[in-house]
Amino acid sequence: MKNYLIQVEQEYVESLLFLEYLTSEKTHFSNYEELEVTPASYLLGTADLIGELRRHALNCIRNGKNDEANRALTLMEELYFELFSLDYPNVLIPGLRKKIDVARNLIERTRSDLTISLIKTELVNKINVLLKK
Repeated sequence: MKNYLIQVEQEYVESLLFLEYLTSEKTHFSNYEELEVTPASYLLGTADLIGELRRHALNCIRNGKNDEANRALTLMEELYFELFSLDYPNVLIPGLRKKIDVARNLIERTRSDLTISLIKTELVNKINVLLKK
């Protein structure tokens, strides 16, 4: 398959999986056969989904929706561990290892952002309790 088609499929996968995350109560995502894409495009798009989930988590944190941000972080971690467990040479799926490494960094930063938000929320709540006394 031509490289530009893989990139298009990858974006397609990322978009559809993110839409499924936002709108579906399913406990799993559609697979590459259901989406009618190549396995490589599916894996690369899934790796890119982790970045989209980070943006979603940050938006949730900004809007005080820490539970939803934590849900996104949990999915980011699950996707990372699934992708990390694959042992494909870079020749078979060019760029996947790099995307997995980037995902690890995104997860750590998201966890840090969420932790700071949770601590801040708890501190504000405690201050409000003290002010009411």
